[in-house]
Amino acid sequence: MMQTTKNQKVLEQPGNFYNQSNVDSSEVMGTTEWINKYFPVVAVNKLPLNSKIFRHTPATKRQQIFSLGLRKALKSGIPDFRAQVMDPSIDENGNICYGAGLRPAVNQSPIWFKEAFEHFMPNMNSRMGNYAQRLILMGLTLQHLCKQNIPVHVAWTFVCDKSNYLGHYWDPNESTQGILGKTGECKVGKFYDLANTSKITFNEGTYTVFKGNAFLQSEICPLSYFEKVHKPEEKMEKATGWCVMDIFPAAKK
Repeated sequence: MMQTTKNQKVLEQPGNFYNQSNVDSSEVMGTTEWINKYFPVVAVNKLPLNSKIFRHTPATKRQQIFSLGLRKALKSGIPDFRAQVMDPSIDENGNICYGAGLRPAVNQSPIWFKEAFEHFMPNMNSRMGNYAQRLILMGLTLQHLCKQNIPVHVAWTFVCDKSNYLGHYWDPNESTQGILGKTGECKVGKFYDLANTSKITFNEGTYTVFKGNAFLQSEICPLSYFEKVHKPEEKMEKATGWCVMDIFPAAKK
């Protein structure tokens, strides 16, 4: 997120972009450092179908649904992509921005998010992520948990059945019960805010929302639980869009 400080006027002058030693380029939107910080790569090829997580036999209906969906997503040949590292926020001009400690951009419609993401960084083909990409991100999250020496069957439970270990939920005895957290909280692997707000995705004319958020219990709406959005023109009070982009900028014509 670009900082509105005394340095902003300097940054707007051509030729001075990288010459300011007191400017952190990872906080200047559009730089390579910024993109790597706020949109890390989701390496699909790091999750082969013969990986450890697939040796687990799904123990619940939700695990079965997630396993089938994840396998299908991986077999579809989705290339590596970048995904937002935390929930988006909205700046003083009404535009999408990213930064830790901000209020998530809730109370907007799925259609608004789709259009906002497409205008966010068009040179990187920024857009609303789709259902299959979200499944792959959760699969990599599951894999990360296993690498932290969490038993495979427990990691599957965290993702598919009871996800309060992974983010803000309205679970009994949780200090975050019913409280919308700021952006950049509850880090799991490379990513923050896996729960806290529901995440809206889009694919082939259909919006889908992954429901887990700080106002629902994680046993009712774990990370993998999703529903179709029937009225995408209406604002969603507890959801944000999920933005992805290509690995590299589009070639100039």
